[in-house]
Amino acid sequence: MTGADLVVGGVLIPGASAPKLVSAAMIRKMQPGSVVVDVAIDQGGCFETSRATTHADPTYVVDGVTHYCVANMPGGVPRTSTFALNNATLPFTLALADKGWKRALTEDAHLRNGLNVASGQVTCRPVAEALHYKYVPPEAVMLGDGWAFDYVIVGGGTAGCVLANRLTADGRARVLMLEAGPRDNYPWIHIPIGYGKTMFHPVYNWGFYTEPEPGMNGRKIYWPRGRGLGGSSSINGLIYIRGQPDDYDAWARSRQPRLGLARRAAVFHPQRRQPARGECDARRRRTARVFGHRRRSTS
Repeated sequence: MTGADLVVGGVLIPGASAPKLVSAAMIRKMQPGSVVVDVAIDQGGCFETSRATTHADPTYVVDGVTHYCVANMPGGVPRTSTFALNNATLPFTLALADKGWKRALTEDAHLRNGLNVASGQVTCRPVAEALHYKYVPPEAVMLGDGWAFDYVIVGGGTAGCVLANRLTADGRARVLMLEAGPRDNYPWIHIPIGYGKTMFHPVYNWGFYTEPEPGMNGRKIYWPRGRGLGGSSSINGLIYIRGQPDDYDAWARSRQPRLGLARRAAVFHPQRRQPARGECDARRRRTARVFGHRRRSTS
C-alpha cells in the first residue's frame, strides 16, 4: 500500500460488520496526497481510520491521506441507482405480493437467505453472532411454524442436492433440505484449482481420518469430506467421473434393469451441457471481481 495513489476497500460479508483489513499504521505509511475509498463503510468500513461521511461533506484527511467514506455512495447518482435497485428487487417484491411471504420464502432460497428475524428468532447467522443472539436456521423456524413441505432431505451433500433438484424440477413439490455446513458461496469452490484451498478448510471440509490401516503400518489416512451444500462435489476441483459402460450394464443384468447405461442416458446427458461463451465470460468477470484481477482484453 505504501506506493499506492488510490486504495479502494470493497469488502462485504453479508449481514456482518466488515473486517478491518487496513490498520492505522498502514495508512500512516502511505504517501501524502494519497486517497482511500471505503466502499464497505455501510458495514462499518474496512479501514481502521474510516468514519461515515455524507455527500455534503464527503472527505476528511488522516495522516495526509484523503478518506472518502460516504455511507450512501449510489446516492451520488440517485436516478440511475434507483432504476438499478428496482430492476434487481422488483421480481422479489412481486413474489412476496403475489404469494405471501411464507410461500415466497418456501419456494425461493434467495428470498429465504434474506430473512433476518422470524417468529422471534434471529435467522441470519452473522446478525446473531454480531448481536450475541442464538441463531436459528430459517428452515427450522419455517418447520416450527407449521410450514408445509412435501419432502424433507437431511443432508445437502451431492446426493441430497441431486435429489432436491429432481424433486423440484417440475415446480410442484416443496422440499426442505437440512445441511450442517454453510452455503457454497466460498469463491474457491467455484474454481477448479480451488480444491487446494478447500481440501483442508475447517469450515468446508469435515477433515475425517480413517481408522488405523494395518496394511499401512497402522497409519491413519486423511479422508476429506465436503461440509456444506454440494458436499464433496464442492471440494473436488469441479471434477466428476462416470463409471464404465460395462459396469452399468452388468448391474442391469444382475440386479435392476433401470441401472443400465441406456436408461441412465437421460440422467447423464443434461450434465454434459457446456456453458455458452457469454456465460463463461460472465463467470470470468465475476471471478476477476472477487479476486481483484483484471482480465486482459482478447480483442
